[in-house]
Amino acid sequence: MRYVLVALAFTLSLSSVRAQQPQQPSLMPEGTASISGTVIAADTRKPIAGAVVEIVIYNNISNRFRQVTTDAEGKFEFTKLPAGQYQIASQATRYLRMQYGQQQPGSVGLLNPARTIELAENQTFTTADFALSGYCAIEGRVVDEFGDPVPNVAIQVSQVQYAGRRRLMPANSSADAGPVRPTDDLGRFRIGGLMPGDYYVEALSGAFADPNAAGGFAVTFYPGTSKASAAQVVTVSAGRDATGLSFALEPAPGARVSGTVLDGEGRPIQGGTIMLMPSETTGASLFMIVRDTMGPGGRFTFRNVPPGVYTLQAFGPPPPGGPGNLGAAAFGYQTFTVNGRDLDSLVVRVPAPRMLRGRITFDGDMSKLPRPADIQISPRPVNFESSPVGGGPAPVTIRDDWTFEVAAMSGLRAMIVNNRQGWILKRVMLNGQDVTDAALDFREHDVDGVEIVLTTRVSTVTGSVVDAADKPLADYTVIVFADDETKWTIWSRYVTFGRTGPAGAFTMMGLPAGTYLAVGVPSAINGEWQDPEYLKKLRASAGVVRFALADEGSASVRVVVRK
Repeated sequence: MRYVLVALAFTLSLSSVRAQQPQQPSLMPEGTASISGTVIAADTRKPIAGAVVEIVIYNNISNRFRQVTTDAEGKFEFTKLPAGQYQIASQATRYLRMQYGQQQPGSVGLLNPARTIELAENQTFTTADFALSGYCAIEGRVVDEFGDPVPNVAIQVSQVQYAGRRRLMPANSSADAGPVRPTDDLGRFRIGGLMPGDYYVEALSGAFADPNAAGGFAVTFYPGTSKASAAQVVTVSAGRDATGLSFALEPAPGARVSGTVLDGEGRPIQGGTIMLMPSETTGASLFMIVRDTMGPGGRFTFRNVPPGVYTLQAFGPPPPGGPGNLGAAAFGYQTFTVNGRDLDSLVVRVPAPRMLRGRITFDGDMSKLPRPADIQISPRPVNFESSPVGGGPAPVTIRDDWTFEVAAMSGLRAMIVNNRQGWILKRVMLNGQDVTDAALDFREHDVDGVEIVLTTRVSTVTGSVVDAADKPLADYTVIVFADDETKWTIWSRYVTFGRTGPAGAFTMMGLPAGTYLAVGVPSAINGEWQDPEYLKKLRASAGVVRFALADEGSASVRVVVRK
């Protein structure tokens, strides 16, 4: 079976309240507390009657759920609630779902968090208010070079996101069918459930639309170009659709791409996964993938592939204990060019998985060593050509003597180590060299003898975010980044973020020594806090604070937001 993928496999969905479809309330014990509020439209500020408001209580036993609807004035109330911690979400017809405390619609995460309401018995909370943004949609029509409608073309809407570099990534959509839709028999399309914002529209045919779809067209961006640099942005605002988009597809010959996947000993691999995508080597901005399963004899075929430079990424069957996790499978890749002629004899070699081996040592309070199970070692790809574009975690073994090994390594990888017990990565050593901020190379061989040093002697940055009137700003994002832009790299230790608490205060730990900049922003989306272009803008903005941080030192920062 073949799939057209519309998002990176590691894209997170962190919504913590039950979503989308109305559910039957589960039993919740009665208490004496209450929560009330109002639901209004963000653009008109008018109340929304009949909006669904859901509430979840979290305790040590289970999550308990209730649901109410707003009255004619948009008001709602939950009564007889037991003491506990609650999260609330609201949604309405033609409005985007939001959780209480979010700065904007969309998935809940560290940069777009929901707020938890903690109630004691007999306590009343009366300001659980929502301002819902209306659904947006983009609709239009595609035709061929003769002006005739083109059916069964996949229309994708994308947004600029930062994932290692700036890319056009498929946009999040609240609609059930997601951000990709086929055109109908008149070439028409409509993609709804979009948040207000800037989008790009792409028409995908052939291999990237459907295995049986007609080819003969290049990937075409609105308003009718195969060049991403010439694509035109489409802006939608709350509750107002962008309509009337009409553009002609750019003709291009399609080709059949087929071949065989072999293991390291030259034997065919059957039943593994193979993906076709634009090559990273060209700096392609549009993210699109088509995925298939290798057939008998390791054979694969993709039909109607438009001209371009592509990469095939192949995965062997996952080992026992890892079904469905491509991050645990052997991996290989092959880059090639399509120019309109069929390619029938491509070979993708999948060598035995590379291994990372080493030892963990500690620098700090040795009486409070973590357990091996508390440490996470995650060597992450720094490109998506020689490393998988997606997949789950690689298999990691950490022994009681603190030796470790990580299987299924490939490509160039940055070392990321996490621990919940206060131990933070200090350095990574290989053959006497500090490689903490360098990529380990698994393209040709295993990497042995790595020393991971964890420490409790870490730097601390504390501070506050206030407005021009010295009022603390709660639930604000603080971005701290090195003044030296050469350190603005993927997975950099020198770029981080945090959120302020109710008093506008924040704390960050573990930054390396150096000179840093701190900026307060309401929120950061689409990974932009890692984007060098975004950081350049922040560095030039009003209110930026520069400070120095010594190794294992501390700094206090006061960030003033001038709106």
